Amino acid sequence: MVEVLGITDELTGLYNAAYFRHRLAEEVERIRRYGGALTLVAMGMDHYRDMVSTDGENKAQTALQRIARALAQRTRTSDIRARWEDGGIMIACVGTSLAQASWLAEALRESLAEVQAPVSPPLTCSFGVAELLEGDTASTLTSRATKLLADAAQGGGDTVLC
Repeated sequence: MVEVLGITDELTGLYNAAYFRHRLAEEVERIRRYGGALTLVAMGMDHYRDMVSTDGENKAQTALQRIARALAQRTRTSDIRARWEDGGIMIACVGTSLAQASWLAEALRESLAEVQAPVSPPLTCSFGVAELLEGDTASTLTSRATKLLADAAQGGGDTVLC
């Protein structure tokens, strides 16, 4: 029980960012050694900081909890899901190509729009999807995915960028 608490985000029940970094580094090393695919999906609630300012932190956190529950139902148990920063979530899709992960991100984007959340404006999410490339580290992969997420959000949000 203590170990689970140390690796789990209390609010969402997803892994915490520190544990995610550890697991992602392990997966990158495993794929380097044995081959395979790994794609990272960075997800962020659009206008999260505005939600906190307008609706309050409790309502924004409720929205994040509902998203986390929806993600758990719509992703595989082999996918590594973690709370990232603010309204962000990372999903490491092991054994998944860029095309498959971008399809997943688009399906998640559409389904998360249906999540009932006590916030305004209506809940939308943006996604950045990056696949592991030759020479990547966990850090460079994460940086690419988060950059794509930031570009998607700055471009108006409610979109997936690969």
